[in-house]
Amino acid sequence: MLSLILPRSSATLIGLVVIASLLAACGGNSPPNLQPIADQNAEVGTELTLEIVAGDADGDGLTFSVSAESISDLTTRSHPPRFVPFGQTSAYFHWTPLAVDVGSHALTISVSDGKDSTSKTFQVTVSAGSAVPVFREPLGSGTTLDLSVSSCIELDILVEDPDSPDVDISVEEPVEDGYEFVQDDPMAGIFSWCPTAKQIEGSERYTLNLKADDRAGHIGRKKYVIVLRRELEHCPGTGPVITHTPLGQQSTLLDIPITAQVSDDLGVPGQPVLYYSGKPPTDPANPDFDQFVQLLMIRTSGDALTGEYTVAVPNPVIAEPAGTVRTIYYFIEATDDDDEEGTCDHRTTAPADDVFTVEVERPATGETLAHCEACSADVQCTSAMCVALSGTTASCLDECTSPGAGCTDGGSCSASAWTSVGGSSGLVCLPPNSSCQGVCVDDSMEDNDFLTDPGVPDLAAGTYTGLKMCDDGAGWSDEDFYALPLTGAAEVNVSILFSHSNGDLDLELVDENEISLTSSDGVTDNENVTACLQPGLYFIIVYSYDAQVDASYDLVINMLPGGCCSDDGWEPSNGALEAIPVIDSDLVDEMTICEGDVDWYQIDLQAGDTLEVDLLFDQVDIDQDLDVYFYDRDGQTNLTPCCDSANGQSGTSDEQLTYTVSAAGTYYVVVEGYQDSTNEYVIGFDVQ
Repeated sequence: MLSLILPRSSATLIGLVVIASLLAACGGNSPPNLQPIADQNAEVGTELTLEIVAGDADGDGLTFSVSAESISDLTTRSHPPRFVPFGQTSAYFHWTPLAVDVGSHALTISVSDGKDSTSKTFQVTVSAGSAVPVFREPLGSGTTLDLSVSSCIELDILVEDPDSPDVDISVEEPVEDGYEFVQDDPMAGIFSWCPTAKQIEGSERYTLNLKADDRAGHIGRKKYVIVLRRELEHCPGTGPVITHTPLGQQSTLLDIPITAQVSDDLGVPGQPVLYYSGKPPTDPANPDFDQFVQLLMIRTSGDALTGEYTVAVPNPVIAEPAGTVRTIYYFIEATDDDDEEGTCDHRTTAPADDVFTVEVERPATGETLAHCEACSADVQCTSAMCVALSGTTASCLDECTSPGAGCTDGGSCSASAWTSVGGSSGLVCLPPNSSCQGVCVDDSMEDNDFLTDPGVPDLAAGTYTGLKMCDDGAGWSDEDFYALPLTGAAEVNVSILFSHSNGDLDLELVDENEISLTSSDGVTDNENVTACLQPGLYFIIVYSYDAQVDASYDLVINMLPGGCCSDDGWEPSNGALEAIPVIDSDLVDEMTICEGDVDWYQIDLQAGDTLEVDLLFDQVDIDQDLDVYFYDRDGQTNLTPCCDSANGQSGTSDEQLTYTVSAAGTYYVVVEGYQDSTNEYVIGFDVQ
């Protein structure tokens, strides 16, 4: 039985409590009341939200519960319906149906004051619809922007949906600065991005999360990784070692598995990238990345120091006549991160200055995939039904003939027809929990999927091991919330430790109103955030944009009481009217930039003077990155806007800015933290 006890407010219920006391003295009780609930239509994988309005004349605390005779596991499944309170005596009912729930069900919601109860029954008709929108372009799991060739990227986005004439295409979080998407067709659009110098220095990889909604309850998603391929310095040390033995000719209906061993003295922080094409490259030693499709390889064994990685390349002859032969041209790249602050890393390409090849022949018949094995085409399945249940993953599903009948894997036959990725329609065996990945077993801290869940644990500094991120039962991840109550100011550092090959996890720190304070959403192992917090209640959120995630992680919390950033003695210096006056050869030390702070300096210059500013600080991570800017005499015009890494706005320790003025007057130098970074610094001024 799923239930929720709503707290009472004594300030608003004094009169009712008095009445309740009189009734209790007489041995009476007024049962709660519950307004009627209209019948509902719901879709698989789409949350149904209802406002449940109740009341109680006695002012008693109320408990809500739900039941359904036709859904035996409704309240015991991993993600059951839930009630979220609003007002004093009412709640919102939230439920996301699974594929096995297709059909009509009588749901009964009951409200109890502990003595008496009242119930209302309503019908919910759950439909599966026909097909989930599928992204046909861009191909692969990502692309590479070769910064030596171009500074911007543009992608054609194309969606197919056999039962919908148009879909709503959008970009989901994380949305980086500069991301632009325009839907110029009912099923297509264009994505563009010109990364700034800061973004290029900040990370090698960024995630583009695409969403297609057919407005009928079916949502398709595609996670796409953009690799920024920048020029690396020639530095000491060794790069990754890639060992790969090409396959011989393949005669198969299945996708082609490519496996490689990758090792590095300090470890490979992300996933090696496989680039493939159906055409031979014009210059193998200098490949045009626009002509290759990018796939991220998954670590199947080992660790970041020495691991085995694999990826399946789509079969190029799957739609060709029997006997057709095609060649796949491919190479593999891996990059280490020996220099966390700069570009002194190492990149290895295998083979060097060439490509691997594998020939693939289309057989008349061949090995096919069994029930619940991952697929990309109907012909690969023994059942000829490759179906996307949810998210982005498609699986072979056995066909069946009797709606609701049991299936051999413990699932049941669908109540209505499902549409395969190839457009076939028929009844299919839906696996238990509507997921072919099996049942992901949550950790002992569940249920903590929402900030309002009563089971959200209070945590303190320490290491918490054996935690698990599971999907939400509808093909998307749940969220793990952890409360962090602080009785005093502290610098808080939170890390999650996990293997990216098991799922990409992300981390966010929010206040009690769920307003984001800081976050970390990289595409490698582990995430980390740091914030200076005042006394209060905060929440740590662990989440994932991956569909059907099943990943273990450890949570590490470190606190430095009183370790928050303290302003320097020159404050306030936050604007032109409060600017610190300086002259040629001045050196100002023991300065501090706190979160959201800026320090302004003013200096008088003559026409033709060249001002050189040296900003000195130590940077270990991105949260300590300071920048320096030069403002015109009006105190408003930034003459050196972000981001020129060679003139004041790099992503590493220390900055130098040089500017020659054409007119005499008072100018301004401004120091600020990049994305609320904090740090101590020394600044010097030299006029030439």
